[in-house]
Amino acid sequence: MSMLVLSYNQFNGSIPTSLSKLRNLRFLELEYNGLTGTIPTELGELSLLETLSLAYNSFDPGKLPTSFRNMTKLVRLWAGGCGLVGNFPSYVVIMKTELELLNLADNSLTGSLPPEVWSLNKLQFLIVATLPDT
Repeated sequence: MSMLVLSYNQFNGSIPTSLSKLRNLRFLELEYNGLTGTIPTELGELSLLETLSLAYNSFDPGKLPTSFRNMTKLVRLWAGGCGLVGNFPSYVVIMKTELELLNLADNSLTGSLPPEVWSLNKLQFLIVATLPDT
């Protein structure tokens, strides 16, 4: 299997760590569900992922797992509205060979952008804004 798209459903509970066994996975899209718990560090074992979308789930406040640095083929990372806290995850610059879209909007990130972000040669979209409440 190279693609798993479960977006825009009403799935709830935590992301199964067993997804990390799908080593040939290229696209994992789980956005707009009711997923909870934490973002599993085991997802970092999916080193062939090109697209990872976790956006707008009800995860516990936390950080992107540092194991995500293993995803060096990642082109699109969408983790907006995922309850992310703390400083901007500076290790995403390790993904600099492929990353084109990085969306961390609508989280509670603090600090400043690491200067290495500007050396992401292929980056076309960097979205870290927080939308105002309406």
